[in-house]
Formats: sequence, C-alpha cells, structure tokens
Amino acid sequence: MSTDRQILSSALTGEALLRTRRPEIDALIAELRALAQDRDDVRTEAGATMAGAWFASPATAYAENLIAAGLLLLAGRSTATRSWSGSAWATSGAGSRPPATIPVGRPANSHQ
Repeated sequence: MSTDRQILSSALTGEALLRTRRPEIDALIAELRALAQDRDDVRTEAGATMAGAWFASPATAYAENLIAAGLLLLAGRSTATRSWSGSAWATSGAGSRPPATIPVGRPANSHQ
C-alpha cells in the first residue's frame, strides 16, 4: 500500500513532467537550438557537464543549473532518437554496450 508521501511524490513527478510539455518552453528551446548553430556535440557536452556538476555536488550547486542542462538537452535535433555508432560509444568511454537509441530532444510541437 502506498503511503501519503509516495502518492504525493508520484503526483509531483507527473505534474513536473507535464509542465515540460507546456508551449512556453518551446521558445526557450528554439533559442538554445539556434544558439547551438547545429553543433549538437557542443550543446550536448555543455548540458551534460552542467548536469554532472550538479549531481556531483547538489548541496553547493544551484538547481537552475540542472534546469538549464535539461533545456540544452531538449534543444537537440528534431528527430526523436539517434542511434550511436560503435566508434562514438567507444570514444565516450561510457561502457561496453551502447543503448539501442539515445533521446536527443523533443520534436517540434511535441507539447500537444
């Protein structure tokens, strides 16, 4: 049986995820996508670095950094997923088996 705390946590998680689909965010994502100048490598690295720094020391970092990292990652290409090539995965040092696909952002008009 779920506790009141678990139910509230679940509700908050769902509502927070729904708010990422609000149309107001689309303009922010579009601006970041344009600023990246089709350099998904730089955009992704910047977002991952910001997120990693926050997770390494959340008590000393600002939560806004994690939100900004999420926006950078959402500003990815319009395609829903991108497959990793073996060489890209190997150079990332992320492990021996790549995932089948990696989400790189949300398609335009996905807030519907």
